[in-house]
Amino acid sequence: MYDTFTDFFIDEKVDPPQDTVILMCKSASSLESKVTYNWTLNGKSVQAGLRFKINDSSLVVNVTETIRGFFSCVGSNPLIHTSSEYYFLETNCTNLWGNETKEAVEVLQGNSVKFSLKESTEKMRAVEWHFKNSQKQLAVAMLGTSGLVNSAYTNRMEIDVNKGSLTILGVQMRDAGTFTASIRSCKKRWQENIKLDVKGKKLIFWLPSKSINSLSS
Repeated sequence: MYDTFTDFFIDEKVDPPQDTVILMCKSASSLESKVTYNWTLNGKSVQAGLRFKINDSSLVVNVTETIRGFFSCVGSNPLIHTSSEYYFLETNCTNLWGNETKEAVEVLQGNSVKFSLKESTEKMRAVEWHFKNSQKQLAVAMLGTSGLVNSAYTNRMEIDVNKGSLTILGVQMRDAGTFTASIRSCKKRWQENIKLDVKGKKLIFWLPSKSINSLSS
């Protein structure tokens, strides 16, 4: 039987004596399978060498030098090919939680909406967007370098690589809810929450003039 990669995700383990961080691909499924694993960093394939050691479903990261970016694990077997959500790792930094902001936005169904961040991009290094209602990751960006949208939303969402803003195209009623942006610098981490209210379009029916006359008579 082949694994369906239920709840496919990345877990982290720190190994201080060896100056390494181990990222592990995990699945909640108990099915036995032969799985091939590949790793990406900021959308590019990870190659084994001095910085990285690949051991099946694990990636050993050498943290004696600065590593910064979003890792993803790609698992495949003859039946399925899937990727984990992007996992942010930044070595030689201390991420302390800072402020948290909240705001509300209203949009008409079918229109597009753009969520802009309040913090200056000069302080930012990375941003990660989630939809709180479904607990799903939507998009991530290493500011000024690269932006990645989850494959399930590539046709509906865009992320600004320079400013970290998120745009939703053709908003639907199911998009109503809270969107969160986790923003990081080397010393601080903070969060912006945006509650989206989607208004349905009002339907207007036009009756032919003959029908109006017949109704009035």
